[in-house]
Amino acid sequence: MTTILIVDDEPNNLDVLRNYLFEANFKILVAINGTACLKLVDRIKPDLILLDINMNGIDGFETCRRLKKKETTKDTPVIFVTAKTETIDKVKGFEIGAVDYITKPFQPKEVMARVNKHLTIHNLQKQLEKKNRQLETEIAERKQAEQIIKQQNQFFHTVIESLGTPFYVINVEDYTIEIANSAARELGITPMNTCYAITHGRDTPCDSLEHPCPLTMVCETKKWITVEHLHRDKDGNHIQIEVHGHPIFNDEGDVVQIIEHSIDITERKRAEEAMKQAKEAAEAANQAKSSFLSNITHELRTPLNGILGYAQILKQESNLTTLQLDGLNIIHDSGQHLLTLINDVLDIAKIEAGKLDIYPEPLNLPNLLDGVVSIIRMAAQQKKIKFIYDAPHDLPMIVEADEKRLRQILLNLLSNAIKFTKEGKVTLRVVNMRMAHDDDARSHLRFEIIDTGIGITTDQLTKIFTPFEQVGDDEYKQKGTGLGLSITHQLVSLMGGELQVESEVGQGSNFGFDITVPKLDKTTSLEEKRRKQRRIVGYQGQRRHVLVVDDRAENRLALQKLLEPIGFDVTVVTNGQEGVEQAQAIQPDLILMDLVMPIKTGFEAVKEIRAMPTIKDTPIIAISTSDLDKEKSHIMGFDAFLSKPIKTDELFNLIEKYMALNWVCDEMVSALPMTQPVMETEITPPPQSELEQLYELTMYGNMERVEEKTRQLEEVDAGYASFAKKVYDYAHNFEDELILELLEQFMEHGLPP
Repeated sequence: MTTILIVDDEPNNLDVLRNYLFEANFKILVAINGTACLKLVDRIKPDLILLDINMNGIDGFETCRRLKKKETTKDTPVIFVTAKTETIDKVKGFEIGAVDYITKPFQPKEVMARVNKHLTIHNLQKQLEKKNRQLETEIAERKQAEQIIKQQNQFFHTVIESLGTPFYVINVEDYTIEIANSAARELGITPMNTCYAITHGRDTPCDSLEHPCPLTMVCETKKWITVEHLHRDKDGNHIQIEVHGHPIFNDEGDVVQIIEHSIDITERKRAEEAMKQAKEAAEAANQAKSSFLSNITHELRTPLNGILGYAQILKQESNLTTLQLDGLNIIHDSGQHLLTLINDVLDIAKIEAGKLDIYPEPLNLPNLLDGVVSIIRMAAQQKKIKFIYDAPHDLPMIVEADEKRLRQILLNLLSNAIKFTKEGKVTLRVVNMRMAHDDDARSHLRFEIIDTGIGITTDQLTKIFTPFEQVGDDEYKQKGTGLGLSITHQLVSLMGGELQVESEVGQGSNFGFDITVPKLDKTTSLEEKRRKQRRIVGYQGQRRHVLVVDDRAENRLALQKLLEPIGFDVTVVTNGQEGVEQAQAIQPDLILMDLVMPIKTGFEAVKEIRAMPTIKDTPIIAISTSDLDKEKSHIMGFDAFLSKPIKTDELFNLIEKYMALNWVCDEMVSALPMTQPVMETEITPPPQSELEQLYELTMYGNMERVEEKTRQLEEVDAGYASFAKKVYDYAHNFEDELILELLEQFMEHGLPP
């Protein structure tokens, strides 16, 4: 039975939580303060701890800190149950090691949902760690077996060399042995006997045998030959030998004798077969690990699809307050962070399967770097270290590269730099290098991430790119998976570069890499920016029908709620068989199909649909939690592939492409020029003093304070809601120029001094 420890100095809270969780079949332990809690866990290890913050004596923060130092409870999930709602308190709690917050007064259903969620995550983590340990042990055993086989093979060849090789001469006319050395005689090859009698126990030549006859081959080709042959030794046992034969000619050029020397390769053949089997077993074990990682990430990404899907749907509502939008952004960003961790594990599986690829697309390089810088600057501020962004003014605007992977590389390296730097600074330096072979169509870029952190020892430098390897002490090892640098190293290599590192213990580290990227026209990125800013509310032309095939109710409902409000008729079914039947019945304009389903998979369903004349050309988009299915989906007949959790922009772009639609967008978004915001008559700006404060905060690049200021304005006067929401949206996306231009339209006296 799962054990939950409740720590609270309020008897009423203890009773409510204890009774509610007891009814849910949990075993309940209680402690009235931090001291009692610490004593209790020395005797009984709970599976989860619900911990109040404000308590007499040791408060919740200190109690959690001490729990995380105990070997028995360092991995136990701790959820704070408190009336504190300030962000700084939450950040402090998470830094100490808490996994979640429940705000008082609490709702029983919320408590149950969060408890079940973190118990599930904790159990999955333990299962994954156990499986990884098992797989690592198996791989080590396989490597040991291969090493033993290798040593045996080396010993076998040493013995053969020390004994010499059998040497003998055969008369072609009657197949008799003319000469045989001691090694040959050990095999039973003796003079005056025929080779076929000795080798095969036959009374006639052995041309009809399954194995080729060396004598016949030499006579026919009149050349030196090497052939493997089946031989019978003097005890009548069959062995495999490698025979080297050389012809001896008479004056007329006819072959009269054959010199043969042979090597007994019976043991070698057995060893090769054993090595082959060991290699196959090792590959099977490695494949099993990759399959397990793929399956576990599938199970984690499936609920994430519902979370992120509904976050995207709700964010499209036009009447959200900034507080509501902030909450949705937190849900979405937290889900994306978890998705990134899951993708790291999946990337390792792809690397081992040789299926990790790069997909270059047009991207706005300064925008990408600004986004990365904004994220890292906030992390640096939280640790009170200096962050420097050093980039030249002549960086190319639009380049062709894999935006997702380049951002992943930079964030991994910069996050590590922040993580391992306690004081000092972290620098991101970008250099537009002028190479002799460069032209106007390409740019050679160098990225350097420099920190003044703890540094890396020479011994650790040789291991940092190995999966699951972590450097530093236990404090740092607990804050990562050990996958980031391994994946980053592979990604840099796939992009045509090499990840280099220089480090000195106590002084810091310098990670750097060079890549060459094609430059593109600016209009490519500006059009993409316009597409991302739009909010789709419908489409032109007749009403279209979409068939959704997915066995998960939350996935079907999310797609239905996303598509129906913008004018699509949506039919949903639960498996591939129903998908085929409905596709025939309704003949939809587009099919969105999951790949892994009961009764009939998406792969089986698409094969049947492509064989039906009336619907064989219907666009079908594959949807899966595993990117490993992407290549197979195209081979099997899908037109495109979407990875779960689904991103709304990617879905709409594919719908637009395969249904040839013209979207109808919200006027306030679609009419927005790419260089300045639209002046909207319904927006009521705040007083001049507030505008000037926002302007100053924006000039300093303090987007966090800008967001906080917009929330305050909305609380002061609901009439400012439209203005506050627009500024908040720009701030959240780090669109500082658009904020300034919007503010300037409302400021009465020009720019502030």
